[in-house]
Amino acid sequence: NIDVTSNLSMKNTILNAKNTNNIAVGGAGTFNNAYLNIPNANAQFGSLKTTNTVVNLQNNNAHNTINVTGNYDVSGDNLYYVDFDPTTGSYDRIHAGGAMTGSEDAYVMVNSNLVNKGDVAKGYQVYDVFSANGGISGVKFGLEGDTAYSTALANYQMQNLGNGKYAFKRT
Repeated sequence: NIDVTSNLSMKNTILNAKNTNNIAVGGAGTFNNAYLNIPNANAQFGSLKTTNTVVNLQNNNAHNTINVTGNYDVSGDNLYYVDFDPTTGSYDRIHAGGAMTGSEDAYVMVNSNLVNKGDVAKGYQVYDVFSANGGISGVKFGLEGDTAYSTALANYQMQNLGNGKYAFKRT
């Protein structure tokens, strides 16, 4: 476990916590040009700011959560590696109790990893990967990675619905 009662600030560095189950930062988590490798952890921050940061949550399990008590501020290009399980509907998620806001250049790319690629019902499954009680504004979202596959029964496609929501569609 990583437990920091005050603020945690990292610039031009790597936090490799792949064997850590829980990360708790009582104050602000500020990451600039950082790589956060936290595939097995649930993380809690008082507030969060990422600038040109990579966050890896992928572990083929689709159950990791980053909770931010306050606001989440985004600037620059950020990349999140997340798992989606279309069979069970579970997925990795990031939630802010306050608002998620971005500067003019704020961009979040989600690299999707589809796990447990079994059959799912026709239509959409919507994933609120990013959510904020105070709303999301000023952030552009993208999607890359494992966004499509086929089975003997159907074809599947991940779609970016904008504002932190993604849909998994059976065609």
